[in-house]
Amino acid sequence: MPNRKAARTLAGFGASGFSVRRKLSHCYTIRSSERHLVEKPVAPLLCEQSVLKDRPRDCLMNANQKEVELKLELPPASLPSIRQVPLLMALKPSPSRAAEISVYFDTDKYKLRKNGLMLRVRRSGHRHVQTIKASSSSGPFERGEWENQVAGNEPDLSLAKDSPLERLASDKLRRQLKPIFETRVKRTVYRIADDARVIALMVDQGTIVADDRSQPLCEIELELERGNVTDLFDIARELIRVLPARLAFKSKSERGYELMEGGPDTPVKAATIDLLANMCTRDAFKMIGLACLKQVVDNVPALIKSDPEGVHQMRVGLRRLRAAMSLFAGLLRDPQTAGIKAELKWLTGELGPAREFEVLVNRVVAPIKRQRTHRDGMRAFIDELANNVVEFAEAILQALEDGK
Repeated sequence: MPNRKAARTLAGFGASGFSVRRKLSHCYTIRSSERHLVEKPVAPLLCEQSVLKDRPRDCLMNANQKEVELKLELPPASLPSIRQVPLLMALKPSPSRAAEISVYFDTDKYKLRKNGLMLRVRRSGHRHVQTIKASSSSGPFERGEWENQVAGNEPDLSLAKDSPLERLASDKLRRQLKPIFETRVKRTVYRIADDARVIALMVDQGTIVADDRSQPLCEIELELERGNVTDLFDIARELIRVLPARLAFKSKSERGYELMEGGPDTPVKAATIDLLANMCTRDAFKMIGLACLKQVVDNVPALIKSDPEGVHQMRVGLRRLRAAMSLFAGLLRDPQTAGIKAELKWLTGELGPAREFEVLVNRVVAPIKRQRTHRDGMRAFIDELANNVVEFAEAILQALEDGK
């Protein structure tokens, strides 16, 4: 039966590195007829030593700023326990607090979203800040970001200069833009700073609102202002020792669009991964591995909802991740790899029976039920299968909820 390893795998293995078993032929496309990847042996995933310069949080620039951020989700009831995190207990001065309302803009046909862009205006007190974000080929933890202070609640597209939104900023787009959803949060900001790093730890609790629908929001964001990407994961590990938090990939804007489209619990399929022809193997593995991990983590809500398709898509993500680790085995020579591979294999096996029962019920039992066959023992057999499916789903869910 599942145990604490499942949650530890899903919540914690994002920082470590990855491993795999079969060729990943279906996981990516290459943007060129050249299919050559430059070999560059490096440390495991997300361990590159790229460094960001200091950027004060209240410094607004009309230039490309790379946002590097790690996000954790947690139950609202667990928030008081954050005071027990040793790192935060030792911080001075005290954290700052503010109420923020962020309004997200797009067209009826989601033109910005389809172009990998996000546009919002955030109000905090009497201050309004317009933010443009663009998806990055570097993976889900990095995005381009352009911020400017604006006069009021409406976006100002004249400030989109030098951003990816500039090419779309026509008079027609100005007329079509409208508010589509908003977030209302109470934000607490802890500033973690020393000689090696500057990281903003932001705790957001509130609501995402789209028309007559709403969804609670409770998350921790770790934003790198100076230091190495691995610093974010070091802090995340400290947090999950105290808090029942798990790694999250979805931004507030992604969750808002999901709410517009009916809800956040829809199973998530694998996304296409575009690799550049001159990309080194380290960066290629980073993109592929993160995309696989994202598919796994994004299907946790569907699993919690006992959606059998969510179980299937999580298994697909795990198989793809293990395949990526096999394909790029030459990069994964650190001591952590063997343990991660074992946990991924174990978790894939734990999800297997639930998927197999679901296939049996849909392909064998369902047709029998439609025939209204009343053979001896058939009703008891069907009920027993249904109970087994529920028990497997509950066991997996318990492992996710209990593990650290």
